[in-house]
Amino acid sequence: MLKILSKEYYGNTLSNWLLVCFLLLMLVILRKIFLFICNRFLLKKLKKIIERKELKDIDNNDEKTFSEITQIGLKHLIKGNDKKNNENIQSPIYAIINDIFNLGSLIVSVITIRYICNLLILPSGLVDFINTVTTITTAIITAWLFQRTYLKLHEEVLTPITDATKNKLDDQLLGPVKHCILFLIWAFAIIIALENAGYHIGAILTGLGIGGLAIAMAAKDTIANILGGFTILADNPFFINDYIRIGEHQGYVQKIGIRSTHLASYGGSIIAIPNAQFTDGVIENFSRVKTKKVSVDLYLNYDNSENQIKKAIKILQNIATTHKNTTEANDDTIVSFYSFGKSAIILKFIYHIDLKSFCNETHELDSQIQKITHKINDIRTNINLQIFTQFQKARIKFQEALEINNN
Repeated sequence: MLKILSKEYYGNTLSNWLLVCFLLLMLVILRKIFLFICNRFLLKKLKKIIERKELKDIDNNDEKTFSEITQIGLKHLIKGNDKKNNENIQSPIYAIINDIFNLGSLIVSVITIRYICNLLILPSGLVDFINTVTTITTAIITAWLFQRTYLKLHEEVLTPITDATKNKLDDQLLGPVKHCILFLIWAFAIIIALENAGYHIGAILTGLGIGGLAIAMAAKDTIANILGGFTILADNPFFINDYIRIGEHQGYVQKIGIRSTHLASYGGSIIAIPNAQFTDGVIENFSRVKTKKVSVDLYLNYDNSENQIKKAIKILQNIATTHKNTTEANDDTIVSFYSFGKSAIILKFIYHIDLKSFCNETHELDSQIQKITHKINDIRTNINLQIFTQFQKARIKFQEALEINNN
């Protein structure tokens, strides 16, 4: 028996081969036992704790303090996103810990396999190959673990937090920050894997730097678009869901990317506009308008008496202050004896339509521009009819047809 075990195969005794196989088998068994214990006891107990945990809801309409934002993040970390109507959805903290157990044990197994293989006497080329493969595999699995953890936090925790705050800047930054973090995770993983595999990253980066200038010159438009994207995020000329117009294009802002901004047009098409155009172009943001100014010139006959003119001014002031869709501030309304025309007295009537008066929520200003336009026309028609009817009752005579100027 000892002779058989001491017999060499490919430079190693049979006992060494059997020892390595035994250790690999034990590694697989121990990992299975570890995961079984984690799932059966630790994670099961954690799940019960999560189900019993009660966290109070926070009103999304108020401005959030740092403490309230922390509570919102903690709630979504423990309970998950309430917007997802899925009973089988896992708690983010449960899913993250489960990934740590699974992928963490896999990382330890790969590292252990490397040391187990070192027990054998193998050709130097094969040893280097095994070391390189295990190092790269460890780096990839580690990066995968970090990616899964971050994506779970991004989707289940960070997104609800930004939705709960009134500031829209964090909503815009969330997408670019996500791409940057994922890029950094995999960049570090690749650098560490190559460095530990025996490749000199410094020399590689130096070589890339020599050709970097040529690449930069060739990609100057792309660089301009990337800088334009950061300019949009810093200057905030518009937000997600705003209705804007730039040049010949207009639509709802769907996405603010690093290279381009996507607009959804009324026709249903998606327009991708390079960000560089926003740094030099003129942007018109319709969603920032909360009131609509309407200017009306009324031409009254010279046959009207002084009292009738005063009565006309009083009627206009009363209409502007009592109509449910006009702004309540007196400074927003202007009624004046504007000028003497060649054949008529000219009254100037300026009022502002309060867009919020017929939009139940602020985001409707961003997503119903066409409906708002129709509503504004209906309000103007209603006010003009009131002017016409009350002027007739007061026997105030028009010289010419009512003329409306949009300012």
